Amino acid sequence: MCEQAFEVVSIKRTDDGHWCVAGRAYLDVNLGDALETSSTGGAKVKVVGIVTYGRGTDLLSGMMTGELILEGEIHEPLNALYAPQ
Repeated sequence: MCEQAFEVVSIKRTDDGHWCVAGRAYLDVNLGDALETSSTGGAKVKVVGIVTYGRGTDLLSGMMTGELILEGEIHEPLNALYAPQ
């Protein structure tokens, strides 16, 4: 079982083939982190960008809102991203 790291509010595909996922972090999310799309160990995605308050950053702290730029396969609908244990 994985712990919820990020609640997804919206998701869209970017022009360069990445995913832009907006929502709220429940755990700290760092640039380069590998997250899973299911609490039972779904597909893995890699955080390749983080934007909060209109600025890029290396860390989205728990309870902050922002957008994660993800690399990997996502099958919509997606409600959350999970940190592997």
